[in-house]
Amino acid sequence: MVGSAPRGSESSLSPRGSPPLYRLALVLLVLLVYGQTWRFEFLKLDDNQYVTENPYVLAGLSLDSIRWAFAPSGYAANWHPLTWLSLMLDSELFGLWAGGYHITNVVLHALNSLLVFGLFCRLANSPRRSFMVAALFAVHPLHVESVAWITERKDVLSTLFALLSLNAYVRFIERRQASHYLWAWCCLLLSLLSKQMFVTLPCVYLLLDFWPLRRLSPEIQAGQPPLSPQAGVPHVKLWALVAEKVPFAVLSAGFCLIAVWAQTAGEALADLQELPLLDRLNNAVVSCAIYLWQTIWPINLAIFYPYPPAGKSAWEVGACLLLLLAITGGALYQSRRRPYLLMGWLWYLITLLPVIGIVQVGEQAHADRYMYFPLIGPALSGTWWLAEVLSARGGSVRVTWLTATAVLFVTGSLAWMQTRYWHDSITLFRHTLRVTDDNWLAHATLASALMDAPTPDHFHEAESHLRESLRIKPNYVTAHYNMALVLSDLGDLSRANVHFRETLALKPEHIRARLLLCLNLKRLGLSEELAKERAELETHQESLPAELRSALDAL
Repeated sequence: MVGSAPRGSESSLSPRGSPPLYRLALVLLVLLVYGQTWRFEFLKLDDNQYVTENPYVLAGLSLDSIRWAFAPSGYAANWHPLTWLSLMLDSELFGLWAGGYHITNVVLHALNSLLVFGLFCRLANSPRRSFMVAALFAVHPLHVESVAWITERKDVLSTLFALLSLNAYVRFIERRQASHYLWAWCCLLLSLLSKQMFVTLPCVYLLLDFWPLRRLSPEIQAGQPPLSPQAGVPHVKLWALVAEKVPFAVLSAGFCLIAVWAQTAGEALADLQELPLLDRLNNAVVSCAIYLWQTIWPINLAIFYPYPPAGKSAWEVGACLLLLLAITGGALYQSRRRPYLLMGWLWYLITLLPVIGIVQVGEQAHADRYMYFPLIGPALSGTWWLAEVLSARGGSVRVTWLTATAVLFVTGSLAWMQTRYWHDSITLFRHTLRVTDDNWLAHATLASALMDAPTPDHFHEAESHLRESLRIKPNYVTAHYNMALVLSDLGDLSRANVHFRETLALKPEHIRARLLLCLNLKRLGLSEELAKERAELETHQESLPAELRSALDAL
């Protein structure tokens, strides 16, 4: 069904395999940037929930742990059983050696880079351009967070299955075998079981139908035959293409509901009263523009970008909206002559939609990890456009390669330097504070990391960062609790108790805070207050862990 393309043309479905030299180069690029992570540590942010303080993960692949992974608990505000299983497998192999978990992330990222290359090499029969897209995916600084953060195992794992699904879909179009269609559906299911990021993947199938498959009927895509007369990809009515994706869409819709349930159960969804819809829409517009800028100029990247308390200004939203509309208009205008521009732009917008913040999860304004898959769109459009421009101006192969090498050298160097910041929590959050403003989470997490290095200097520095975190966000429970711990260790029990009480006012079920408050009251000899707090604590006695129950008995 698939013939060979004439010399100089690009066939819709390439019958040839991916050149081994390109595949080897991609793996080497990944290793050069991320090979250093085998020496990195667990982070104080979320890695505790996912690994170091998670008894089910630490137990490995036991029956109880597997049952917990699939149970409808919404733990850590997510339901991603395959991610838990992969971490449990790492626990079996590596215990609490963080380097092993990092190695797994790097291997998954390398596989994803190879799959990106294979997908577009097969679709467009252009190994050089496909390699450039895959290389940008492999070493772009925006991807450091997804690879170097153990918690983001869900990113690299879900993307692996999403790319397998896309590759299976292309094989289905080529061979029209039901087994490939079923495999594409199963891979989407596995991706959604790893993270519900890819609920819009059925739309990406349609984008591939538009370009480079060019399956749309002539009245819609007039004058655009398949990339090669021998490609053998017939035109299909739009309604038939949409109907073909219905089983995928039904699966995605179900997992949309699961994602909302898990995030609601984990109390991660922002309330509309706290963050009105208009503010969310404004932030989404600005974030779309910020991601584009970071794609072109990936410096000053951070693990957490705080949501601006005053929201986005009108001029900022307006300027970003005009930019997005201009790009959309330009891509539509060029859609017949340069369909890859529209395809790449829509890839970016559609795959970013689930995490753009209209349904706000967490308190970040935007996050580098959200660009792990969407970045393929701009990389594709930019690569094809630049290659066309250089070719039209008579650029030689040498000039093209020099340009590509320069781009990859810059992005790879920046990614390597960005990866170094992820070595440990103190290094990472000191960097975050240097490149962001009013970052209450970075101050508090850095303080938590400093508290693990018990020297007087570290404790005084931790107190300073916690004070700054509470100045920015006075109702941050974790900062109040950690401030109470620091002050207790420094011997300032009265001030510590103030923060224990603030912690309990914001989170009355915080049992550890109440127990430590009781211990401080006993040390201060405040028996009347101690009796009151102890009575309150005894009402939760049944839910107390064994070590806390013995501490209660000692009061």
